[in-house]
Amino acid sequence: DETAAFVHMDTPTKLKVTGIDLFSLGDFADGDDRQEIVLRDASAGVYKRLVLKDDRIIGTVLYGETSDGAWFNDLKKKQTDISQMRDTLIFGQSYQGGAPLDPMAAVAALPDDAEICGCNGVCKGKITSAIAGKGLTSLDDVRAHTKASASCGSCTGLVEKLMVLT
Repeated sequence: DETAAFVHMDTPTKLKVTGIDLFSLGDFADGDDRQEIVLRDASAGVYKRLVLKDDRIIGTVLYGETSDGAWFNDLKKKQTDISQMRDTLIFGQSYQGGAPLDPMAAVAALPDDAEICGCNGVCKGKITSAIAGKGLTSLDDVRAHTKASASCGSCTGLVEKLMVLT
């Protein structure tokens, strides 16, 4: 006689509601073996929370500013040791290694296997290959050929940045 057990599905979620940007990923349960890094700026409407275990991201909540969601997801999926960037991690990818505070630089630095469109599981490499290989020039073309940004649309900004960079 087996007992049914809850199986945690580790799927990033980006909520799209008018005027609200929210991204969540992973495990947020409290525990003695976990640490949190939190940034809260009420006047700017920004809240960021990273849950860490053994110098690896296990959970992320981003509210108000969600542009680093794909990067945090990539760090989590790859179980990247964040100990060397811990002091600046909460500020996002553009603050790592003295990189310029340029959102385009952050998007350009994403690896080809970074998931851009969570709804359809489309990675950066598939998008940039389609843009370059097929000469795509419009967002509708990219949607038709890759399915990126074709569902909820929350990744549209990232897809548009990839179009500019490619």
